[in-house]
Amino acid sequence: MVADGYLSDQRFAALYAEDRRAIDGWGNERIITNLREAGVSTEIIDSVVGSRGHADQVEDAIRVLDQRVSVRPSDERERERALGMLARRGYSLEIAYDAVRAFERG
Repeated sequence: MVADGYLSDQRFAALYAEDRRAIDGWGNERIITNLREAGVSTEIIDSVVGSRGHADQVEDAIRVLDQRVSVRPSDERERERALGMLARRGYSLEIAYDAVRAFERG
């Protein structure tokens, strides 16, 4: 099965990351943690997760906010709540801050 390409850590990691982003709205940090726990090598994780640039990650985080937050943050408490949600989903604070700012602007 390995020789035929049915079993591949690279393929598993790529599909796992894609599904977790699309279905669960996970960020890179949470995906990396789960792939490490699954025994995927650091090189494969870096190649899969490293392919997403800053702008792509911010877009992903904004999409999560669009789906999960009914009203754009208008005060500090709402901003903190949005940041916390993104952080729990595995987005770095830098990505989360940028996404919340962009989400506020509409």
